[in-house]
Amino acid sequence: MSTQTIVVRTQARKRSRKLRKPISHLRKPEEMSLEQVQIALRKQIATQQRFRMEDLGAEPIFSEFRVHNPQTKRAYHVAIRGLKPGDNFCSCPDYAVDTLGTCKHIEHVVRKPTPSARPQADALLDLVNAGRNLFDALAQTLSGRAPSGESANAARVARVEQDPRTGEKYLRLALPAPEKLKGILDAIAGLL
Repeated sequence: MSTQTIVVRTQARKRSRKLRKPISHLRKPEEMSLEQVQIALRKQIATQQRFRMEDLGAEPIFSEFRVHNPQTKRAYHVAIRGLKPGDNFCSCPDYAVDTLGTCKHIEHVVRKPTPSARPQADALLDLVNAGRNLFDALAQTLSGRAPSGESANAARVARVEQDPRTGEKYLRLALPAPEKLKGILDAIAGLL
């Protein structure tokens, strides 16, 4: 994965963040559950506050970090062990009492990997998102519904087809561009 690719991807993410409407602290959007709103608020706060992060472990992604808040002068211990809520840990009071499995400190670390981890983290996140969208598209296709949203993009990459001779169903997958595939494989190799 080239430096140019990383810069373009980062600029695109910055533009998409600006386009997102902020979540209100006072009114729950109708299309979101209460849990989704609370997680979104923590993600939003993680992007707005200026935390400092110190990598305490030897690994660039799944590691332990100290997150400093310059405003409150407090620091919390964060352990990143996975990509799902509940996989990680934070020593802050919010994480201790909520049942969301995340907090603003975890969201900050997940969104701001260390400079040495950025290419691996971007490729790993792309891989996880592509896999999730693929499974969503397959589930929607197999249930008879047309894939929608991000799943529709994944449906273009993977389709359930039927062999005309045998009548047996199979999954047809399109391979990503060689440079994207190399980035994904490099990210996986870095984790092993």
